[in-house]
Parts: sequence; C-alpha cells; structure tokens
Amino acid sequence: IFSQLLFSKIVPNCRKLGLLDAGDGWLRDRFTEIGVIELEHLEDTGQEYDAFTLDEDTPIPALH
Repeated sequence: IFSQLLFSKIVPNCRKLGLLDAGDGWLRDRFTEIGVIELEHLEDTGQEYDAFTLDEDTPIPALH
C-alpha cells in the first residue's frame, strides 16, 4: 500500500515532465517491471494544487 501511494504521486509527475519516455523509455520500462505504470494517468500534483487553490474572495479559516 505504501509503494502504491508513493508511486501514485511520482509516476504522473514523471509523465507530465516527459520523463517516462526519455532515454528510450528506460523509466517507463522500470515502472512497468515494478507494476506501477498503470498509475501514470492519475492526477499530477499540479492538477491537485489547482483543485485546492483558494480564490481571492474565499476567507481563510482562523486557526485556534
């Protein structure tokens, strides 16, 4: 479970950066070997960040 969670962040970001197919697909081959390549189409962290960005009119909750 830990490795799936970890690679669910790493693999999509590598795809976004074009690293999966760089170097004749070396990284894609390694991710395929360890069984995590199916995670490549999950949301990358940039998309997650955009989803959680507050707009300027949204008040920031006070910390107690």
